[in-house]
Amino acid sequence: MRARTRTFLFMLVVLAFVVIAPLLVLYAKGYSFRPDDRSVILTGTILVDTNISKVQVSLDGQEKHTENDPVILRGLEPGTHHLSITREGYEPWESDLEVTPEKVTRVDDVLLALSEPEIEQPINNEIGRFAVSPNSRFIAYTVTEGKDTGLWMHTNGNEENRRLLSLEDDIDVITLRELRWSDNSRLLLIRDEHNAYWRILPHTGNPSALALDHVGGIVSARVILDQDEPSTVYYRDDTDTVFRWATARNNALPELIARDVIDFAVANPKVFILSRSKSDSILLESYDVRESAPSAQEIATLPAKEATLVVQNAALVSVIADSSLQLLKRINGIFAFEPIADQVSYAEWSEDGLFLAYQSNDELWIHDQEPLEDQPSQFKIIQLAQQPSKIAWHPDGRHVTLYTSTSDGMQIVSLVHAARNAPLTQQIAQVRSALRPQFMRGGADLVYTTKQPEPGLVLHTFTEKVE
Repeated sequence: MRARTRTFLFMLVVLAFVVIAPLLVLYAKGYSFRPDDRSVILTGTILVDTNISKVQVSLDGQEKHTENDPVILRGLEPGTHHLSITREGYEPWESDLEVTPEKVTRVDDVLLALSEPEIEQPINNEIGRFAVSPNSRFIAYTVTEGKDTGLWMHTNGNEENRRLLSLEDDIDVITLRELRWSDNSRLLLIRDEHNAYWRILPHTGNPSALALDHVGGIVSARVILDQDEPSTVYYRDDTDTVFRWATARNNALPELIARDVIDFAVANPKVFILSRSKSDSILLESYDVRESAPSAQEIATLPAKEATLVVQNAALVSVIADSSLQLLKRINGIFAFEPIADQVSYAEWSEDGLFLAYQSNDELWIHDQEPLEDQPSQFKIIQLAQQPSKIAWHPDGRHVTLYTSTSDGMQIVSLVHAARNAPLTQQIAQVRSALRPQFMRGGADLVYTTKQPEPGLVLHTFTEKVE
């Protein structure tokens, strides 16, 4: 090759680099050329994380391509774009998303539901009460009619049903009003219509019910099982005194923790107590339950008449005080309550503690513990058309479940996506349920009772299971 030719090629490469390199830099910074008016604009990106992969994506009515999870669309003009995500066998998900220059509009944990949910009925009996264990392996339930009347345990996955109590036992299972599993799924607490309590170890060779006489007559909300040692019970009696009772120890008596208690919560290794202070304010204290005789540690005071604790763990504590939601924060080494919202009737932490859902008047809001630098901590996810019978977090910690009862006895279960950019509502099930439906771990399965076409317990799978 001649020297002149080599020189020409070298100059050509240099020229291409001088022209292309700035274009690549501009593209990397989010700039894009718009052919219609021959202008250069700053673009943005959409990122959507879904519960399934290999979905079809449509943007502003134009099909893009099959994407794996997550869906990433770059080089988008600023403004509102309509995104649709579909997959055969699933209900479509679509939303209007606002694209901002040089920023990523992110929507995490999008849940696509099956078009035709899978329905199983593993138990065919007249069911009274039921409860799914936290590990989803077991379902405790009562049979209220026929020769099978009693308290039973169903083992999920192998169709095994084991009777825990029968008509021959001293407990009338027809009067049971609550079945409550311990956090480790090893103990079952039962309560009848007169607020009499028993504890059962259902996995032993010969399970029997131990009467908890010291908590007899106390309403359910005032009785709490220890998270690590479920045979230990905390309760607040009619004199507003909180006790700890190690029921597994023979002849053990309840141990007094605190008096004049307004509300309490257990979040190992601490018990949090709200009580009335001498100045007529509300005092928040904690007790370290690892101590044999725990003493009070004062945390903060609140100028309020009434308050309710909303605790996720020992580090995430909030209260609803005189209808105001307050979050406990530590600033310069001092604990104090910071107001979040007024007219609050419900508040609950997600399991991972990243979000605090709360209802203010007829609106459902989210408090984000870790917002981005330019985002507010609070954002609204839905305007409630009617008051649900219950609001609770879905097991995935990214959707809020609304349970709504209708006048004709139907129970409607809906999920509201707790997303800042796309807080959509999905109806998951509409069933004639004798009792409020419950989710199994992972949140893909909904469990409820039914009477049609025959009475029993239904397993309703509405989306793909994620292990």
